[in-house]
Amino acid sequence: MDAYTRNMKRQDGIARWVIQICGLFAIFCMIAIVMIIAATAFPLLAEPQAHQAGVYTYDGAPAAEDVLAVGLDDFRETGFCLSRGGRLDFFEIQAADNGSGGPLKLRETIQLVPEDGSIATILRLDRVDSQRFGLLWQTGEVSFLEILLRPEFDAEGNRRIEHSFSLTQIAESVLNGAHPRQFCFSSDDGVVTIALLYEHHLEVLRQVTITSLFGDEEAETYSSRSEKDVYQRVRAMEMDGAGRTVYLGTEDGLLVRAVLDEEGQIDDSRINNALLDTDAPAAVSALGLVYGDVSLAVGEQSGALSTWFMVRHGEQENLQRIHPLRTHTSGPVKIRPTARNKCVLSLSADGV
Repeated sequence: MDAYTRNMKRQDGIARWVIQICGLFAIFCMIAIVMIIAATAFPLLAEPQAHQAGVYTYDGAPAAEDVLAVGLDDFRETGFCLSRGGRLDFFEIQAADNGSGGPLKLRETIQLVPEDGSIATILRLDRVDSQRFGLLWQTGEVSFLEILLRPEFDAEGNRRIEHSFSLTQIAESVLNGAHPRQFCFSSDDGVVTIALLYEHHLEVLRQVTITSLFGDEEAETYSSRSEKDVYQRVRAMEMDGAGRTVYLGTEDGLLVRAVLDEEGQIDDSRINNALLDTDAPAAVSALGLVYGDVSLAVGEQSGALSTWFMVRHGEQENLQRIHPLRTHTSGPVKIRPTARNKCVLSLSADGV
């Protein structure tokens, strides 16, 4: 065997080993990728869990029964607390906190008041999202509260959460001598819709703000009223974010869907009814729109929880139960979507 042949065989052997090693490495990488995907996807398939991370408090905090809304910024460093008397507290979590709870540092306390400047109680609050709220005051005024928690950085890159708020009057008086049993509020692209449920009727107020080419704003207000016997039995009410649909749940297990037109008028011809259970109807205890306002989550006094969806039957659309969810031991009182709108959070009367 000459030198050339030996050299070729040696190079073939080296090439064979390199190819085998690279092939094994590629197989190993593929297995690793599959394992990483599985490890990432497995928690999505597991049941959601929640646990109490800690208990926080601050000096002069309002009583728990007076708290209407609380919230935190995305970094969980600064938060706010709104109480029934119109008091708005901004606080920050101490830098030394280890996540198990402790005292909070109170930054600022602001007394919110309606347009006339008088100290008044907030009768009803409706949450538009985590930092935007509709407020119905004892004076009958309706205001839109927006809380801003923005991160700002100094020259050295240190982060600080700056807080601010805006309170805008929407309507001067909507009570008309009676307090509503339910209150819903939506704000979407210059259109504010307010739904007020009284003992025997439903009132809708819509304010449309039009901005001219010169930046001037002009507000037009429309109102409508609908009287039906079913309104006397309503236990829960919810409105979508665009202010186009109002959902009602009654004490005898009836779901009512009312559609509003461009001017906020209630279209009686598009009011749909659906019964929860024809054999043993239970009172509706809570309603919540989830998955981008597409599905309606319904909580029953018996503890049952389910999602409903509009399904077309011929030329007519009707609400239909789609998915039963985990049952509570008592009736849900609050239903909210998670921050990413992928899951449903429900709170029952017994705190579960």
